[in-house]
Formats: sequence, structure tokens, C-alpha cells
Amino acid sequence: MLRPESRLKIRHLTCFLEVANRRSFGAAAEALAITQPAVSKAIAELEAILGVAVFERSRRGVFLTGYGEAFQRYAGASLTALRQGVDSVSQAQTRGGHTLAVGALPTTAARIMPAAVQRAKAEGMGATLRIVTGPNEVLLAELRQGGLDLVVGRLAEPRQMQTLAFEYLYSEEIVFAVQPGHPLLGAATVELGVLAGY
Repeated sequence: MLRPESRLKIRHLTCFLEVANRRSFGAAAEALAITQPAVSKAIAELEAILGVAVFERSRRGVFLTGYGEAFQRYAGASLTALRQGVDSVSQAQTRGGHTLAVGALPTTAARIMPAAVQRAKAEGMGATLRIVTGPNEVLLAELRQGGLDLVVGRLAEPRQMQTLAFEYLYSEEIVFAVQPGHPLLGAATVELGVLAGY
């Protein structure tokens, strides 16, 4: 009988990580430039291979189960290691240059990294930049495991930042958005405890 990992494909990992990151099958499909049924099929196959549900579906979105959270750490690291392997072969075939692997949150990758990449090129940086996006906890885990050279992300809890060197770069405002007609729409202020009920 085949071991579960021998049946896993790269598409299972990429679909899983995109859905986990975006909390939406539709958004994941759009990001991967494939159809939503293809994403749903990949997740169904993954859950069948693992023998557990990795996502919990609700009207509020798609959320990782406990099994999904456990799998996420290793799925992200595995995909990063695979990309690094491909990159190393590619570099050996071309100019043998160094690749700087930078982890970035999706918002950071869209808003900050393009200008940073342009500046690096303008200043003649010899390394090739490879941007990896994902949730903050996954990026920090990959940084610790050597899969990334640096991370541009949020400052995590002190225990998660132990042994890591970090530098403050900027502040980012976080807002809560609700749909029209939502009970909280007219509230001037909302306590965090109240949000937990939705």
C-alpha cells in the first residue's frame, strides 16, 4: 500500500497554501489562475490522502482545522525547499549567482516589495530576488528552518521572535470591514470581545 506522502502532488500543496492564506476557494483559484472546481478537487484529494479534514467551511469563510494548522507548517516548508532546489539548478546553469529568498505578507508583497526590488536593481545588487508570500507564522517558521533569508512581516509575539534579529520598518493600520446592514455597522466603537461573537 502506498504511503500517503507518495500520493501528494505539488498542486495539492499550492492549492492548500493559497486557500489557507486567502481563506477562500474562489480567491485561491484566482491567485493560481485555475478554476474554483480545480481547487476544490485538489483539496478534496488532499483530505482523502491525509484522511482528515484540513479546512472548516462556514458562511464567514474557510478556516484551518487543527489538522490543517499542523499540516500548514510542513507544506509551506516543503514547497519552499522544492523551489530552492529548482532555483539552485537554474543558477548553476546560468551565472552561478546567489538568490536572496525574501518572505513577505501578501499586502507587503503588493505594496512595498516592488519598489524595494527596483531600488535593489538600481543599486546593482548582484543577487537574484525571490519573493515568497504567505502567513506571518509560516514565513517565520521557514526563516528559522533556513528556507528564507529574511522576512518582511508583522512583529510576532516575543516568544516567536526569540533568536531572530529584527528591525522596525513601518506601521500598518488594521481595520475591520463589515457588509452593508451588519449590526456593527453604525457603532462608533467596538470592543474586541464583541467581535468574537461574529
